[in-house]
Amino acid sequence: MKYSILTFHKSLASCLITLTLCISTSANANPITTHPSEAVDPAEPKETTEKLYIKAIASLTREIKTDKAHRTALVARMDEVRKKLHGLRSEKDNKNERKPSLVSGIAAIDQQIVDLEKQLTEKLIELADQKKVAASQPVPTLLEDALGSNQSLEKHRLSAIQNYRVHKFNADIQQSRDKQQKLRTQRVALAQTTEMLQTTLSDNHSKVKTLTDSKIALELQFTELSAAIVQKQDRHDQHSKRLAALKLTPQQARFATHRGELRDPTIGVLQRRYAEPKAQGLLKWEGILIATPQEQTIEAVFDGTVVFADHMQGFGDVAILDHGEGYMSLYGMADFLVVEPGQQVIIGDIIGTVGGSIGNDESTLYFEIRHDATTLNPMDWLSLRRISQDIEP
Repeated sequence: MKYSILTFHKSLASCLITLTLCISTSANANPITTHPSEAVDPAEPKETTEKLYIKAIASLTREIKTDKAHRTALVARMDEVRKKLHGLRSEKDNKNERKPSLVSGIAAIDQQIVDLEKQLTEKLIELADQKKVAASQPVPTLLEDALGSNQSLEKHRLSAIQNYRVHKFNADIQQSRDKQQKLRTQRVALAQTTEMLQTTLSDNHSKVKTLTDSKIALELQFTELSAAIVQKQDRHDQHSKRLAALKLTPQQARFATHRGELRDPTIGVLQRRYAEPKAQGLLKWEGILIATPQEQTIEAVFDGTVVFADHMQGFGDVAILDHGEGYMSLYGMADFLVVEPGQQVIIGDIIGTVGGSIGNDESTLYFEIRHDATTLNPMDWLSLRRISQDIEP
């Protein structure tokens, strides 16, 4: 069962007051008494803030170098894919240019076969007529042959002419059939070539699609990696400036000197303002509520020590950082946390990711700043470079 907002703020205020008292009472006091396994051990040696920045800068330098090498490899792979795509597309164009000529060639052969079939039919009909004529020719009698009469010679001449015609028709018909068979063989060869060409084109299309998908994926990786390099370089530069400032001006280590300059805890849109009435006017917001993209990271607004990192029923995971001199920052409604009590963090370190709000499926972050348990308006302290203020003040 989810807590009401009133119940939550009572328990949260009680938790913060207890933490503040624990931190300010003694350096040897245990800041969290409810969870001994997560408590900060004051006797445990801690790295100085400067060492943390030096370590973070060195880590970012290595990551940037690795990412740049990876990006160079991506560029080489992208060039290779582009060359393969160019070759496949050229091959596809060449084959597509050949395809119409093959199709028209098959159509022409089909027409020739049809024309030959028509001619063959006509010749067969004419051959049958010639055979009838030949059969109807008068045959010389034995007496006419014996006497060698002109009539006999004429009959033999006419019979020879008719037989020649029949023989010629048979030869023409056979020649047409041979030509027809040759055309059919050519058609089969052209059809096989066309089918192979179509198969090659289908295979080419599949390869082009695979390579195009690969190209898009590589370009996306390149874009994301480039963005990551820019972000890491930005953090590297910020850390370097911060380290230089800490070395030159010890005052830079104080939370109070950075009013209006703190890093925004996340990227998003302001949803609820500090001191804005809620819960039927019984309570006011003691911090701000920021609507964020799904699984957006939560980052430390300033150097500090994690004094609380645990789950609160109805409010998700909550992290509280101690920045010294009584200043604390609270990050609520987290989906999960990557820090633990006693851990030292520096500006921009990831604390966790944003989860859903109370009674709401939206992705939101609740953020507070307190000094000696008194809430402060976060809008006066944050740089507000990554938080849009679309709501009416």
